[in-house]
Amino acid sequence: MPLAALGKVASILFGAGLTVAIAFLLGRLYQRALGERLSGLTRTETQLFAFAAGAACLSNVVFLLSAVRLVYDASFVAVAILTAAAWWKWRRPVPAQRRFEAEPNERIVWIALLAGIAAFYGLLYAVHSLAPETRSDGFGYHLGLVRRYYREHGFAPITTTFYASFAQGAEMLYLFAYSFGRHSAAKLVHLSFFVASLAAMLSFAKRHGAWRAGVVAVALFACSPIVVPDITSTYNDGALAFYEFMVFYGLLLWWKDRESVSLTTLGVLAGFCFSLKYTGGVAVAALLPLVCWKSLRDSRRWSVAARSTALAAAAAAFFIAPWLIKNAVFVGNPLAPFFNDIFPNPHFTLAWENAYRGYFRTYAHSPESYPWFSYLLELTTGTRLGGLAGPVFLLTPLALFAWKKPAGKALLAAAAISFLPWFANAGTRFVIPTLLFVSLALGLALLSLPSRWAAAMGCAVLLAHAVSSWPSILPRWAGGVWSVVGVPWKAALRIEPEREYLLKSVPYYHIAEIVSAEVAPPGRVFSLEPLAEAYFDAELLVSYQAGLNEELIEALKTAVEEDLWPSRHRRLSWEPQPLHGFRIVQRNEHGSHWLMSEIQLLNEQGNIQPSPKWKISSEPRPWDAGRLLDGDPLSAWSSWEPLRTGMAIEVRFPEPLTVSGADLVYPWGQHFVEFEYFGLDRRGEWRQLQVHSEQGRRPFDPSGLKQWAMRQLAGNGVKMLVTNLEGGGYNYLAPIIAEDPEAWGLEEVGHDGPVHAYRLLEAELR
Repeated sequence: MPLAALGKVASILFGAGLTVAIAFLLGRLYQRALGERLSGLTRTETQLFAFAAGAACLSNVVFLLSAVRLVYDASFVAVAILTAAAWWKWRRPVPAQRRFEAEPNERIVWIALLAGIAAFYGLLYAVHSLAPETRSDGFGYHLGLVRRYYREHGFAPITTTFYASFAQGAEMLYLFAYSFGRHSAAKLVHLSFFVASLAAMLSFAKRHGAWRAGVVAVALFACSPIVVPDITSTYNDGALAFYEFMVFYGLLLWWKDRESVSLTTLGVLAGFCFSLKYTGGVAVAALLPLVCWKSLRDSRRWSVAARSTALAAAAAAFFIAPWLIKNAVFVGNPLAPFFNDIFPNPHFTLAWENAYRGYFRTYAHSPESYPWFSYLLELTTGTRLGGLAGPVFLLTPLALFAWKKPAGKALLAAAAISFLPWFANAGTRFVIPTLLFVSLALGLALLSLPSRWAAAMGCAVLLAHAVSSWPSILPRWAGGVWSVVGVPWKAALRIEPEREYLLKSVPYYHIAEIVSAEVAPPGRVFSLEPLAEAYFDAELLVSYQAGLNEELIEALKTAVEEDLWPSRHRRLSWEPQPLHGFRIVQRNEHGSHWLMSEIQLLNEQGNIQPSPKWKISSEPRPWDAGRLLDGDPLSAWSSWEPLRTGMAIEVRFPEPLTVSGADLVYPWGQHFVEFEYFGLDRRGEWRQLQVHSEQGRRPFDPSGLKQWAMRQLAGNGVKMLVTNLEGGGYNYLAPIIAEDPEAWGLEEVGHDGPVHAYRLLEAELR
């Protein structure tokens, strides 16, 4: 192996290894500081809970460093040194508590089966985790944000992508590893949670006298076609599966003896589920009522139940609150990017939120033509939901036979609870935590058979599952499914240069190279589709990912769509009268947005010049209402949500003005609007005006619209535009732009297949 490649691999292993080691040491310190009794736990269980709690604590430490803009290599080295020193001073050996032996019957058969599968799939996981990041969300926002935090030494207000507002507990750990080993080190951290999950499954099964069930479960889970590509990337589903299982595991231990795992630890683990992924909030929602009910049942005192629940909730809040506070400070919505109807803000539109929820709830399939049972079939054998779990999980109904086994009821209940978030996002990745519980339940169900039958059927099922899920076999029966490709050991060991591997494995990676060469921070790139932002430093604005981005795409659309031109004119007139304000109220409902371009108030002498003292507002999006008085009909106001009765725009004057009418200018396509008009009288009451209204088409010259659109991009710091001639969505604009880039004030600087990159010519746009 070349020396440079050896050094690269060493830095990757060091970055990941240091992150995992510090997490474990922090967990041991946590257990000592809280005086965790740990009685009744095995050494493996003690270590698993230490790693789980310590990784959550390390994530919060990195969050704090990011919040105060101290993300430096030296800061992370200091964290590692201080943690190691504290552990050395206050260390104590992992207590050797209870031991649970595996069932002796046919133990060799099960060990051989597990070892055989582990040899092949272990190599697959290790190689793909060590190789450069090639998964779309991984090289997109997961590591794209990590790279930006590292470059900018922490958090900065990021309002141009909704992904920055998601909870990023895993990304904080990736950031720690990234500082030493870059992208692949972060991938190995995700892999560590997967390995811990397998150990936890075996430990749980051994505790309940069902070691064979654990072997079956580990093989079912590890060989699932959806798990392999997810775990070997910087996604966060594997980490969430581990933490949801540890909450379940810890809750059962606490339920039994209150000595093995504390309520504080349960709160920490559940709270970190939310930190990893919003859908992980289901762990908190399930934990707190169960703690309250169990405490009340045992003590018969509401005060005891309240204290127990409050303790778990407080521990959970310690890991939930930072992300809510960050969002409240940066974007004005603690639950961003969702619930924008409750927390209105200029950064995320309700139209985007509704479209996002609608798409991921059904993955663009109509529930009428594609019933729910078809979705469930897709989860196991189909390709329409972004991956498949494997045909073996068609046997899931057999898991009900685990009902009478130890922990069987609890496993089935946990599987049902962990499955609930899937109804909000139908992607197969979202059932990975559920697969862990289902795998154990299926393993328990298998034990209801006689020993020899269980061994024979277990071997047959697991071998069929492992073989059919192997990357070279999978495409033969599930073509086009999301999976890994081959075993790229040369790329993993960096014998194959990283750039060569990325060029053939990452779609349009060359565009990332062009961006790196052309645009330096704080320059921005506006793209009509996601790019490999983990491999360049310029800020990426994807057309649909934030309110500003949507406004910029609206500018591009205005340049080519006549219905968006401000050419519809409505002249209003009424008896001249003194008014303290003027209001327009919408009285129609429609699936499209309400757009307004300009409002010009009139008196008997003509136009009334707007005064800076006038106060204009709107419902919704009051922060954009000022555009209606700026004299520029192209700077339109939009409701950014479907038209509904009661939407309003109003102007208030500090002193009464004699007003006799108004000119309203709005896009030609807004034929569906219906208005009522009100004036604010001297008593401060809004009363309806008796208005005479005339409509017509006003002259409008579209000749300069293309360069006007580019000026909107340039005015927001955009240096480059990227389009895809074969892409969907807003890429219908791509061929129009490619036909004559110069007319737009653009110059093509390179392309990668159908994806073209254009430089904005600032001299042409002045």
